[in-house]
Amino acid sequence: MPGSAAESAPLPTAIRQFKPDELLARAMHSVHMTTGGARTWAPPSDEEIARLFPQYEMLGILGRGGMGIVYKALHLKLNREVALKMLLTGPHASQRELMRFLREAESVAALRHRNIVQVYDIGEVDGHPFFTMELVGGGSLAE
Repeated sequence: MPGSAAESAPLPTAIRQFKPDELLARAMHSVHMTTGGARTWAPPSDEEIARLFPQYEMLGILGRGGMGIVYKALHLKLNREVALKMLLTGPHASQRELMRFLREAESVAALRHRNIVQVYDIGEVDGHPFFTMELVGGGSLAE
């Protein structure tokens, strides 16, 4: 909302010294991609996803990466579209990647800023770690 308190709120002091493009560049250079995990890992079937997440209607895959897959989903009771991110599982997953995944969700959930998505939920269903977050329209980071 233009003119709202959230829009005009200053960034935390520790971040204020950086420019957004510098933060993004630093984040991209610090990313450690897994070695082919998402290419060889098959995400759960549509039927399995429906069983794991009955509170959501899956609307499609938004993307796949080194750590897992992100779905566009509709929370049925809230009638709200979300992004549901699921960590890869099986022989390609490691404790290190699980900790990074959980740290990502916790870190984003701790932040409140109009330019940062909100995390709505985090959990694990039948060995599939996941979190849901605000779905933002537009292109991918690559675009």
